[in-house]
Amino acid sequence: MLIILVRLNSLSSQQLKKTRIELQDHKAQLSIANTGKELLEDRIGALLEAYSKQVIQLYQTRKQLAFLGVEARKSLALARATDRKTLALAAMAATDTLEIEVKTDNVMGIIVPSVEIITKEDTQSAIASSELVDKTVDLFRKQLEVLINLASQELAVTQLGREIRKTRHRFNALEKILIPELSDQIKQILLSLEEKERDEFSKLRIFMNSDLKK
Repeated sequence: MLIILVRLNSLSSQQLKKTRIELQDHKAQLSIANTGKELLEDRIGALLEAYSKQVIQLYQTRKQLAFLGVEARKSLALARATDRKTLALAAMAATDTLEIEVKTDNVMGIIVPSVEIITKEDTQSAIASSELVDKTVDLFRKQLEVLINLASQELAVTQLGREIRKTRHRFNALEKILIPELSDQIKQILLSLEEKERDEFSKLRIFMNSDLKK
C-alpha cells in the first residue's frame, strides 16, 4: 500500500510539474501577445498621423492643380484671341524637356515614392515671344509638374492606407482571438492545477489516516 501511494504521489508530482511548466509557457505567450498588441496600437497611431498629413498634402496639391488648370486655360484662350501667331510659333519651336527623378522616402517603414522634377530649357532655340505666351507656357508647365507630384502623393496615400489596414488586421487578431484564447487556456490550466492539488491533498490524508490506524 505504501509503495503504491508513493508511486501515485510521484506520478502526480510529475503531472503537477508538467502543468506548472505549461502554465508558465502560456503566461509568457500572453505577455508577448500583449506587448505585440501595444506595439501595433502605437504603430497604428503613428501611421494614422502620417496618413492624415499625406491626405492634407494631397488635398492641397489637388486644389493647386485645379487652380493652375483654370488659370492656364484662361491664359491660353486669351493668347489665342490676341496673339495666335506667336502662340503657334512658340508651340512648334518648343524644345523644353522635363526630366523626372524618382526617389523613395521611408515613412514608418513604408517605402513611398518621391518625385523630383528637373526642367531643362534650350536657350539656343529661343524665339520672339510675348509676355502672355510666356505666361501661358509657364502655367501649363507648372500644371504638368503638379500633376506628376499628385500621382506620387496618391500612391503614397494608397500604400499607407494599405499598411494601416494590414496592421489593424494583425492588431484585431491579437486582441480578439489570440489573447482571449490564451487567457481562457490559462484559466483552464489554473483550474486543473487546483484540482490536482486537491487530489494530492486527499491522497496525503488517506495515507496519513491509514498510517495512524496501524
